[in-house]
Amino acid sequence: MRPYLTFLCLLSVLSTWVTYQWGDFYLVDSHEYWESSDLWMGSGVAEDPSEWTKRPPIYPVLLGIFGVVGTLILQNVLLIFTFYRVVRFLGIHRLSKWQLRWVYVATALSLNAFLYADKFMAETVSMFLLWMAFESYARKKWLWLMIIVGTLPFVKPVFLFLPLALLPLILWKRETRAWSLGLLACAGVSMGYIKLNETRTGTAEFSSIQHINALHYNKYQFDVHRFGVDYAAEVNDSIKKKGADLTYPERVDLYNSTFIADVKSAPFEYVWFHLLGAVRGTIDPGRFDLQFLLPTTIEEGFAHREDGNLWNYLRSLHPAIWLVLLPLALFNGVRILLGILGLWMNRANLNAWFAALIIAYVVAVTGPINASRFMVPLVPLLLWLSTTGLNLRKNSQS
Repeated sequence: MRPYLTFLCLLSVLSTWVTYQWGDFYLVDSHEYWESSDLWMGSGVAEDPSEWTKRPPIYPVLLGIFGVVGTLILQNVLLIFTFYRVVRFLGIHRLSKWQLRWVYVATALSLNAFLYADKFMAETVSMFLLWMAFESYARKKWLWLMIIVGTLPFVKPVFLFLPLALLPLILWKRETRAWSLGLLACAGVSMGYIKLNETRTGTAEFSSIQHINALHYNKYQFDVHRFGVDYAAEVNDSIKKKGADLTYPERVDLYNSTFIADVKSAPFEYVWFHLLGAVRGTIDPGRFDLQFLLPTTIEEGFAHREDGNLWNYLRSLHPAIWLVLLPLALFNGVRILLGILGLWMNRANLNAWFAALIIAYVVAVTGPINASRFMVPLVPLLLWLSTTGLNLRKNSQS
């Protein structure tokens, strides 16, 4: 394990150095996390009650406790610890030569995980908690599993319905059925938080980011898909202008209702659009994450293409981008295929189904906005599943 641990530390240091030299530790969302941190730590004042609900409390509180440097150190420690736990769980001495090579290659090419450990974003904390949830399930530490699953939505809202998604698997075996009440309790805590937010803002929502995403991403991209960029931008701007004169509850209702109306107008087309975007995100090489190292801009992403033609998009890219993004996309595709193979080879092992269920849940919920960033919390689970997919022996790995 020592060589692998050294390898992890070197990658972490290299990633931080590259980010320091050419990148940025902040994204747009990072500033929102820090603003939320000021509120939760008592040093800020909310101009609008909705500012309390935009970001769940756990990550902003961590920012307030650890500060700038401390948070970056914490995230890199969690990154190294999580990957270390994955390989320890696999049993490095039981791995074949092919599996061991894959572990090193897959770790090195999981650039998104290393890059986001150097961003003030909640992805690394989510990644750590998801892996610990998996280990808790595999080692039958049910109480810890419930605590982690109940905590995850308060790190990232995407995990709000995870307790309900895991319910069928917990009910599958008689020995774990009693713990289904624990999952329902987790969901109950989240519902209580929604009720608290309703008293603050007049709207029952876990996070205000939900209705913002519904308009700015889901509806916008669906409109681009159906009617083109100009139409989508015009409609989006029109709705935002109309919403500016409304109360917060009315604005939330406007954003959500316009998105729902789009879905109702073409339900089958939207389902296909949603699933296609979700699956496409699993192989996203992370052009947005790597743009500070590449001759590209935010506006040159595939999601901004009006024609939606992948080949035309690839032809428009700078040749240097091909050399970086295409190998990463290929790696992500191979990792997914090996993960599916690992699930098949371990189909009698509920651990594999637990990992696959979490991956499927996150991908499905993220939908058309799925991208490299949203896959970060899933990287350890994908590493474990894909490595077991290279196990040619009959016995499955734990």
